[in-house]
Amino acid sequence: MRFRITALSCLFFFLLVSIHGYAEEPIEKRLDRMDLKLEKLDKIETQVLENRERLIRLEARMEEGFKGVDMRFASMDMRFSDMNQRITDMNNLTYVVLGGIIALIGFVIWDRRTAVAPVARKNRELEEREDLLEKALREYAKKEPKLAEVLRNAGLF
Repeated sequence: MRFRITALSCLFFFLLVSIHGYAEEPIEKRLDRMDLKLEKLDKIETQVLENRERLIRLEARMEEGFKGVDMRFASMDMRFSDMNQRITDMNNLTYVVLGGIIALIGFVIWDRRTAVAPVARKNRELEEREDLLEKALREYAKKEPKLAEVLRNAGLF
C-alpha cells in the first residue's frame, strides 16, 4: 500500500513537471518526439525479444549438454563399479590361492611327520641292533684272537 502511494505520487509529480516543461513547445514537435521515443522503445522491445529467444535457445542447448554430461557421468559410474567388482573378484581369488598354498604347506608338513616317524623308529631299532651286534662281537673277540685282529683292522675294537 505504501509503495502504491509513493508510485502514484511520483507519477503525478512527473506529469506536473513534464507538462510545465513542455508547455511552450508546439504539440507537433512533442508528438514527433513521442513518435521517436516510441520507435526507440519498439527497437528496444524487438532487441529484448531477440535476446529472450537467444536465451531460450541457449538454455535448451545447455540442457542438452547437461544431459550429455549426466550420461557420461552415469557411464563413468558404471565403469567404476565394474572395476570395483573386478578388484573384489581378484581379492577373493588371491585369498583362495593363498589358502590353497597354506593348506598345501600344512599337508606337506603333516605328511613329512607321518612319513619320517616310522623311518626314525626303524633307524633307532637298527642302531640298537648294531650296538648289540658290536657288543656280541667284542665278547666273542675276547675268546677268539683271529676275530679280535679283524675287528682291530676294521677299527671296531
